[in-house]
Parts: sequence; C-alpha cells; structure tokens
Amino acid sequence: LTEFIQGRNYMAPDECPLGGWVLIREFSTPQTTTVSPNVDTLYGASYVMLDKQGPVVLHVPPIPGRYYSVALLDAYFIDFDVISPRTYGNDGGDFLIVPPGWTGEKPAGIRAVLHATTPSVCLLQRIYTRDAGEFAMLHELQDAIRLTPLDRWLRGEQGFPQLDLAAYNIPAMRMVRDPLEYFTHTNFYTGANPPPLEDAGLARLFRSVGVGPGSILPADAGQRQAIAQGVADAQAAMNARISAGPLRNGWRVPDPDSGIAGQQILMRAVVQATQMGIFPLEEAIYLFAYRDSNNALLHGSNRYTLTFRAGELPPLREFGFWSLTMYNDQSLLVDNPIHRYALRPNSPGLTYAP
Repeated sequence: LTEFIQGRNYMAPDECPLGGWVLIREFSTPQTTTVSPNVDTLYGASYVMLDKQGPVVLHVPPIPGRYYSVALLDAYFIDFDVISPRTYGNDGGDFLIVPPGWTGEKPAGIRAVLHATTPSVCLLQRIYTRDAGEFAMLHELQDAIRLTPLDRWLRGEQGFPQLDLAAYNIPAMRMVRDPLEYFTHTNFYTGANPPPLEDAGLARLFRSVGVGPGSILPADAGQRQAIAQGVADAQAAMNARISAGPLRNGWRVPDPDSGIAGQQILMRAVVQATQMGIFPLEEAIYLFAYRDSNNALLHGSNRYTLTFRAGELPPLREFGFWSLTMYNDQSLLVDNPIHRYALRPNSPGLTYAP
C-alpha cells in the first residue's frame, strides 16, 4: 500500500493516489519485482480506503472472448469477491464496493453490491493476452476499468478528492527488517483494518504483549527481545511450511482454503511471502515444482522433461488457460538468451505424442 501510494504520487501527482490504477502495459520480465508474476496477462492494481472515501463504484467494460478478472482483496489479502467470466460473465457492469457494516440501498444501475471485509481494499485486474500484438486493444480495456466514489458516480462525475495520506508515507517499507519497526507499522495498519473474526482469539493474545490493532509495543527490553525472537520462530515455521508441502510428484499443491478467510494463519503467511495474494481455487490453481522425479531439487544446470499423458492436460473452463513458468530462488522470472519466460499449449516447438 505504501509503495502503491508513492508510485501513484510520482506518476500522477495531481490526482488522489487511491482509486487510480497502476497498470502494467507489457508482459512481466526478469526485471519485474513482484514475486511469482505470470506471463499470460496484463496486470493492474489499485487501492481504496472505504472508511475515508465511502462506497466506491467499480466499472468493468464488456470483455468478450477471453479471460479477465478483477480480484477484490481485503487488508489481509483475503479475496472477498472476484469478478470474472466464472462469476459474472463477460458482459461487464457497475459494481458497488461498500465498507463493513454498510446497510444502504442498492442504487439503480448497480449490478451487484460487493461487501468488503475491511476498510482498505486492494483490487487486482488481469486480462489474458495471446501475444504482444493485442497490447493496444487491451490497453483500452485496462483504461475502461474504472473506480468512482458513489456520490460522484450518481452525479455522472469521475475522479477522487484528495486525501491526507501522510501516515502512509513510509520510505523503503519493503526493506524493513527490524521486527519492532515492522510491528509498529502493523499496529497502526491493523488498527485501521480490524482482523477478521476468525483471528479474534489470536488478536487478543497478541494485544496482551503490545502487538495488534492500535497497540503500543512494550518498553521493557526483555519483552521486546521476546517479540523479536517470536519473529525468528515464525520465519522458521514459514520456511518449514514452504519446504514441507503438501507435495505430489515433486509439485507443491495449494491448500484447499487458499484465498479465503479462516484460521489457517501459517498458510496465509506463506502465500504472502511467495506471491501477492492468491485466488480461491475455484478461480485459479497454482502448482509449484521444486523437485524432480528422483526427489532431487531442481537445478538450472540440468535438463528436464514435463510430460502430460493423453487425456491429462489441465482441464479448463471456457476462456480458461494454463501455462508453465520458470522462476529463480527468489520467485522471480529467470533471464535467458531466447527471452522465453512461459510455455503455453500454443507455444512453438512443443512435442505431441501420436
């Protein structure tokens, strides 16, 4: 969120950063710093703060003949809705995003009311791209996905009024490594975005040591050291979860509860360490391979063959797609001389059994 605000202030200094989009106009490359990027869609990201900006209308244009999605994630990167061919078809429409506890009437012209689970909402748009020749046409679709405050939408206006976002002007937030500094920011952010009900018990426990919504870290040196040790222990647990699976034939398969609210705290933490949010499995499935058929770790000095037997290609819904992407040990794309970063069913050079 802090990097998004800073980026929007740089790109559009005269606009409110919240409610505008940061749009990726080309395929991801090895220079892309977002972890686990795909090379199949054009991306876009936005944030809104419903407690400061009120209900917001999301306009999605008709996007025929291809996959697209606008995922709506709360402050804890849990999907509370996904607009896609699976859920709402390809005809588009106007969707009203409302804050927790909203009880108003649905205005005329609104296709659906989407109830956010926290005041802060992240929106991620994806549009399937067959090749670079489609970029110009898809840019028009990206630009047509718009956010507008409800009061302005009702008057036929666009744009967001400016907000005081000084509290989110935190330089180099991504580089914070001091656990106590991190939890100072966490206490502020979770205070503005109360955790989901499933986390209420843990939130009370954390608050007892000065961590959690609106809390103040303890001054006692021993308690502060214990918090720092807790961070190290949590990182060890995350590392173990990443390496432990569940694995099938060398592939790490997603947790059945991926992308939804629940008490699977460790799984949710691992997701955020390796990718930016995750779809519920009804929308998309991501499999990660780390080992070969001999249970040896994959290594760039080796050659590997991936074989789908007859009838075993990934099953797809209408407009669905699959691809194979290679990442390095930092979950970023691997640079290579032919600049190929993904394989799809229509990629040249694939061998098909008779």
